Order: sequence, then structure tokens, then C-alpha cells
Amino acid sequence: MLFVHMAVVLNEIFFPKFDPFTNSLLSAFTFCSTFALKPIGALLFGYIGDKVGRKHTVIITTMVMAMSYDGILCMEGDRRLGGVFAN
Repeated sequence: MLFVHMAVVLNEIFFPKFDPFTNSLLSAFTFCSTFALKPIGALLFGYIGDKVGRKHTVIITTMVMAMSYDGILCMEGDRRLGGVFAN
């Protein structure tokens, strides 16, 4: 349910150049990509957990999540990037 409310905000920030239907598809694909990547992360971090230990794996995954959230926080919106992605 949270994604439905965030999709409106994400569409305005990251996909403003497209029509509303395309924006909805792009935000849905963004949301669905997490379901495709979860099994890969489970295999990777399950292997690391078996070899290194659970405590270190929890620390690694927490740091990876924190860095990804910081990366999203530092991302510029589409309006600020301007000429970088202009065709």
C-alpha cells in the first residue's frame, strides 16, 4: 500500500517527461524489479552467512542498505539533471 502512495511522488520526481500511463508502468517495473532481485540476494548473502557467519552478514547487509538509501537520497531529480540525459 505504501508503494501506491509513493508511486505518485516517484513519478513526478524521476519520470516527468512521459504520459501518466507510461509513468505508472515505469514505477511498477521499478517496484517489480525488487522481487526479481530478492532471490539473487538471498543466494549471495546466504552463502556469505554460511562462510563468514550471521553476525558479519547482518552487518554487511545493513551497510549495503544504508549506502543504497544514501545513494537514493543524494540522487538528483529529473529537473536538476537536465542536460545530462537530454537527447
